Parts: sequence; C-alpha cells; structure tokens
Amino acid sequence: MDDTILTLRPDVELVEQGGRTGLKLNGEIGFARDEMHAALLRAIAEQGRSTDWLMAFLADRGASGPGGSGAALVLAAFILDFGEYLEP
Repeated sequence: MDDTILTLRPDVELVEQGGRTGLKLNGEIGFARDEMHAALLRAIAEQGRSTDWLMAFLADRGASGPGGSGAALVLAAFILDFGEYLEP
C-alpha cells in the first residue's frame, strides 16, 4: 500500500449515535463494524492521516501479524467499507 493521505469528503460528518460511531453522507449513516474501525474513523475525522500512520495506529492497538499483515488486512477492510466517505 502506498503512503496515501486519507481524509473525509467535505460532505461527510462523523456521528456518534447509540454508542456507535459512523459516517454520515447524504442522510445515510455507515457505522463502524468494530472498535478498530471506529478508532480509524475518529482519527481520520480529526485530521487527514497517511496510510503509514494508520498502519502504525492499528499495530499499536493489537492488529498485528506476520510482517504487519493484521494491520494491513484491517485497513484494507476499512477502506472497502468506507471508501465512498473518503478522499485520498
């Protein structure tokens, strides 16, 4: 994965609703599937983050594996789930 900076699209807002974290776009909310994804949403909403930063962030929270593969898989799933809300 190259070191891309991920930010929220200008028309997206972070929401916390019923103890869940998500992103709202055009009135629809996509909720994080787990606490790892919720932490990523909060970090990216705070400011744009590089994929290298996000990988280290995930590794610090226990998403590891051989060669950092656990963090890479979590980040890849996150990008697939929330790609429409993000800008590279």
